[in-house]
Amino acid sequence: MPNLSRKVLIFLSFTLLIGSGFAAYTKFDNARKSALPPTDRLLTRARLDLLQYNDRELILEWECPEIQIERDPQTGRITGIDIPGATPYFHTGVPRLPELSQPLDCLPGRVDAQIMDVEAETRSLGEMAPTPEDEMIDPPGGDGHSGRALDGGNPPLSFEERRALTPLLQGVWPPENLLLNEAGIFRGHRLMSLQFFPVQVDARQGTVRIVRRARIRVTLPPADPAASRLPDRNGETEFLRRMLGPLAATAQTTRMTEAFEGRGEQNPRLDETIGGR
Repeated sequence: MPNLSRKVLIFLSFTLLIGSGFAAYTKFDNARKSALPPTDRLLTRARLDLLQYNDRELILEWECPEIQIERDPQTGRITGIDIPGATPYFHTGVPRLPELSQPLDCLPGRVDAQIMDVEAETRSLGEMAPTPEDEMIDPPGGDGHSGRALDGGNPPLSFEERRALTPLLQGVWPPENLLLNEAGIFRGHRLMSLQFFPVQVDARQGTVRIVRRARIRVTLPPADPAASRLPDRNGETEFLRRMLGPLAATAQTTRMTEAFEGRGEQNPRLDETIGGR
């Protein structure tokens, strides 16, 4: 009988040890999972986060909610793909697509941007409708006719007639998810535009590639110790931070003392276009 009691005591102790060990592992595993970057959080609008920032690089993360599809009520063809929080982007030969853009405040020198990690999916959505060449100046609605004659005085074509004459673009559009362009000079600050296209389509195949999440590295030029810069005037830094939105922390607090040369039509002088001084 004493031997039996001893065996029961040993069994109970062993059971409690296993149970406490499993509970501790479960607690550790849950903590580990909660520390991982979220992969499926509920989004209602496109979201941009600044993950890392130093004087040589930015690490950004864009997350996108589910796409919204617009179809022609008569034919059922896809005429537009939207994402809440994105700007409509029009290109001849493909449906309307979403574009996300973010201004950057950069020192003079080379700036590069590259996608580091991508979570994407490819779907087959069916037949797509092309955007006619002059979508922006003659949107559908009203009588569907433009106010100008075509072909030397002939009656203008309706929106749907022009769409019917527009071929679907061959291949994937846009070819790249990410573009980086000069945007201009605003009060001595060099601004660049980071453009992100989370949706790519193959209009002839009826397929779409959707980027749900992407991490982007922006490599910044080093500061030139010999360059002459002036402190921002009162209120300018705060105004610039509001302009940069989620990247407010990256705003420069000094400005160039000399005019930064534009690069043709792609680099307008923002001081002239939005009334800066």
